[in-house]
Amino acid sequence: MTEEQLRQIEERAAKATAGAWTVYPRSIGNKEDGEEQSGLGFDITGPPEPQLRGQFSRGADASFIAHARTDIPALIAEVRRLWAMATKAGY
Repeated sequence: MTEEQLRQIEERAAKATAGAWTVYPRSIGNKEDGEEQSGLGFDITGPPEPQLRGQFSRGADASFIAHARTDIPALIAEVRRLWAMATKAGY
């Protein structure tokens, strides 16, 4: 990964809606036979109301999106920390 790629990811993360993004169980509509389906929804929060809501039938997809808001900045910070250590060590 180059510095430019990392900078672009960092910029996208910085421009995203701040705040906790949450995942919660909810109904995602009715099947053709009228039976209600369940799944996971997510909210991307922002003042004063949620800015984006979505729903997934796969919980892993909702969890991935909701955790991206905190996971990506943490990964960026770790890459920068490791680069600094490698530079200091002369690599």
